[in-house]
Amino acid sequence: MVPEAQQRPFVTVAYADLLYLSARLLEHAGCPRPTAETVAAFFVEADLRGVGVQGVDYLPLILRNLRNGMIKPEAKPRIMKDKGACVLVDGGGGFGQIASVFAADVAVERAREFGVGVVGIHDAYDVYMLGVYAARMAERDTIGIVMSTGASLVHPYGGTERRLSTNPLAFGIPRGANAPIIFDMSTSALSNARIRHAAYHGEQVPRGSGLTVDGRPTTNPREIQRGAISPLAGHKGFGLAICVAMLCGPLTASSIGKSLAGWYDDPEGDTGPMGHFFMAIDPSKFLPIEEFKQRAEDYIEEIKGSRLAPGFTEIRIPGERQYKCKQESLKKGARILQATWKNLIRIAEESGVPVKQIPS
Repeated sequence: MVPEAQQRPFVTVAYADLLYLSARLLEHAGCPRPTAETVAAFFVEADLRGVGVQGVDYLPLILRNLRNGMIKPEAKPRIMKDKGACVLVDGGGGFGQIASVFAADVAVERAREFGVGVVGIHDAYDVYMLGVYAARMAERDTIGIVMSTGASLVHPYGGTERRLSTNPLAFGIPRGANAPIIFDMSTSALSNARIRHAAYHGEQVPRGSGLTVDGRPTTNPREIQRGAISPLAGHKGFGLAICVAMLCGPLTASSIGKSLAGWYDDPEGDTGPMGHFFMAIDPSKFLPIEEFKQRAEDYIEEIKGSRLAPGFTEIRIPGERQYKCKQESLKKGARILQATWKNLIRIAEESGVPVKQIPS
């Protein structure tokens, strides 16, 4: 977290109003209504969970890519290769969210039959908040693993030029009576969205976050946007990023590296097919599902019972904060960066899309 982030100006928007505006903007840009509402729901879900870096802040980019034809809003995912436990899905160049729901459900279905379901997505746009799909699988009593790639924004360990995506991965693990464990991370020092948000507000980012275009370390996010983000934990994040890239690119017959440059900010770059990786594991093939979940719950309690470090009031398990935040956001509204909201209002006014409520 960028230290200054807590002082950023926010507005609070009711869930229904945010969903309505997001869906109408997508529909105005050419999405069929059902697709617009599904995609909008996933972006709003991120904001409800307090993960604004994966939320409606991305809509301006999505709307631009819809209008320039890079995203095919009519596309529907289909199975292009079926080998039982292993399935390759064709996303048809459409929304990553639509293909990801399909892939997650197929993975769970195959895990029920074979113990494991591995689904690769070929040619679908960015899937954004991976943890939502990992949670979808975990809530169906399977262990969910999701990985994704995209345009190169990260330099390799020992190099200075963009050669890797932020290459995120997520795990969803069912547990007892509580919400699943949901761990969602990028393999870069900071996600691209966190760099962008820091740039919005003229903030500095932590040391080790990225390089200038000529390869010098910098804490200026605008210089990192022109240069490259650094890998997480040096060689460790670099190695992990390569592994994620291999599962999302070559394994799904999709592109990685320079061949995805046009998806981000290089108008002259290639826009090859983007790939993603989904896996579901059925614990009931190893032991009764309730026993697995109780074992998981027992270990979580052991972790939470650890002596607290100075300055901490609790030990939070990955995913807990998001679930609590969502319940609060549904009641009180989602907190949206003021800069994000102003962007959406401007686009809505230019498009003639009505805004049901403008927060003060």
